[in-house]
Amino acid sequence: MDGIVAEIRKIPPVTRFLCVSTLAVTFPERMNLVSAYKLIYTFNFVFKKLQVWRLYTSFFIAGSGIQVIFDLVMLYRNGEQLETGPYSRRSADLAYQLFFACGLIIVVTVPIDGMSFFHPLLVCLTYLSSSLAPPGAQTSLMGIVTIPVKYLPYVIIVMDIFMGGPRYAAQAVAGAV
Repeated sequence: MDGIVAEIRKIPPVTRFLCVSTLAVTFPERMNLVSAYKLIYTFNFVFKKLQVWRLYTSFFIAGSGIQVIFDLVMLYRNGEQLETGPYSRRSADLAYQLFFACGLIIVVTVPIDGMSFFHPLLVCLTYLSSSLAPPGAQTSLMGIVTIPVKYLPYVIIVMDIFMGGPRYAAQAVAGAV
């Protein structure tokens, strides 16, 4: 047990918070212990009935099935890459930037009535990571195609158009703003 705790403590703090929050919100929802309706963002419930936890939980409801694993891997990879690279020893700066980005994601998705913001947060982390990557850095898409890392957020948005439709892609664009 001490070994597991020691490994978890090696994860940078903001990345650890993001991954643990995603597991803590997604797992009970997927196991039907908590209704997703009680976790999603709804303006009337948040601001008129003061169910403020929805501001937090709506950012950590990951996909279902095998998608959860891919989402967690991408979340961990992007968060850890930021915290050990450009934000090394500046985790508070990253946390503040993500807090500000989350507020903007909520505001930008008002016209499309966004309720779950995990994917826009993931796109936001990807955009931030790719914009701070060294010039000329490359990344591989599922081991098939290699592209410059600066184009990765845009490729994700284009893939979202095909896989989830325009509304899903519109939410992803909110993460790139």
